[in-house]
Amino acid sequence: MKYYFYRLQVSRPTFLSDMTGEEKVLMQKHDAYLQDLLAQKKAIVFGPVADPAGLWGAGVLQLDDSEDAQALMDADPIIRENIGFSCKLLPMPRILQPS
Repeated sequence: MKYYFYRLQVSRPTFLSDMTGEEKVLMQKHDAYLQDLLAQKKAIVFGPVADPAGLWGAGVLQLDDSEDAQALMDADPIIRENIGFSCKLLPMPRILQPS
């Protein structure tokens, strides 16, 4: 298995308070996509981070060695639609889990 830290940067600091109707629809598709990754056990957790500097999303992917983390994130509707969101994937060379 390989693990990645996922960071989703929102399109603007005010996104939660002023998202458009189109953005709300894309966020629903994004949430459904992430739920599917969780159901497939390709991810351990996803959620928003209330950083005082600005909201962003975080997650941890848990993938088989043959799976491409970047391809999974490129398929995310919020990234694919190119509306100002960006995603950064960082490999986690070692993780600790409950035994």
